[in-house]
Amino acid sequence: MYSHFSISAKRRETLKEFHNFVEIEWKESIRHVGTRWLSLLPCVDRILCNYQAFISYFLSLGSDCPKQIQSLLKITEESHVVSEEIEIYLLFCNPIFNNAVKKIEKNSTTVIELFSIMLNLKTSLLSRKTEQFFGFLTNQKLNNLQDKNLKNTITRSFNLFIDEALKYLNNHFDFDEKQNWLFKLTHFQLSQNTFPTYKHFEEIVHHIPQLQKLDFDKLFDEIVTIQSVFKQFIKTNDWKNVKTIPEKWQFIFQKDIELPNMFLFISFLLTLPSSSAFTERVFSVMNIKWRDERNRCSTALIKAELLIYFNYKEDCLEFSKSVKNDKDLIKLAKNQNKYSFK
Repeated sequence: MYSHFSISAKRRETLKEFHNFVEIEWKESIRHVGTRWLSLLPCVDRILCNYQAFISYFLSLGSDCPKQIQSLLKITEESHVVSEEIEIYLLFCNPIFNNAVKKIEKNSTTVIELFSIMLNLKTSLLSRKTEQFFGFLTNQKLNNLQDKNLKNTITRSFNLFIDEALKYLNNHFDFDEKQNWLFKLTHFQLSQNTFPTYKHFEEIVHHIPQLQKLDFDKLFDEIVTIQSVFKQFIKTNDWKNVKTIPEKWQFIFQKDIELPNMFLFISFLLTLPSSSAFTERVFSVMNIKWRDERNRCSTALIKAELLIYFNYKEDCLEFSKSVKNDKDLIKLAKNQNKYSFK
């Protein structure tokens, strides 16, 4: 659908007229990029927003309607309506996968949270199949179908999809709590206001040899010390305002308690990403900055730009104020010595 309208301004203007006719707000169509899986759901959502206008437009084309669109919407040249099953299938494109991928690929998500995210995804799919919940609007449309055979066919296809999704998850991720060492990391989420025991720390070392360099005798004493005051921490308002796992551990380490071995242990775990998405994102931005028009940029310059891009959190106004007040920075920026080729 995007391709049909993106290549013709005349078609877009005609579509706007159909938006006015069905009294819905005009919204641009969105292109789905094949290599960007997360772009799929926004495209489907936009189609659903414009659904009535789209349907009215394509039905009005008659024999001029593209064959691919006819096949997609299951219409012919003489059709005056579109089968309700099309909208039902679009509504079934549930954001559950989209949300899980977003959580995993967030820059702040660590390997500590990975098992919980995957388990929640699997549990949600199982619950949807058990209760035959395919989404509120989807279920409503299904229940309103007059054709019972069509309703049963759609329901079977939804269940088959969930079965295939669960099969894929089980084949590519180990949900066995005894076999998958990622489950052991869930103890370090500090969820339910419980602090991990020494045994939990010791179990991780078998899977991460780099941590064996720590002094585990002293680590044991540190764990005993923090366990005695942890219950006091969680009663404070400051603890209740803490949201993420890294922030919880930061809250603990900021207290006036010597925890050198525990600090190194947790710091190492928090540096382990839940996926390769962040690394791929860095390379993607690097390719944008180190393009053909800037092929004379040095490696050091590109590195500095990437560090600023991913770590600098101030907005444009704050950055402008800080730069204007930094005389040394302005002096260096005006200095031509930074250009090695001159």
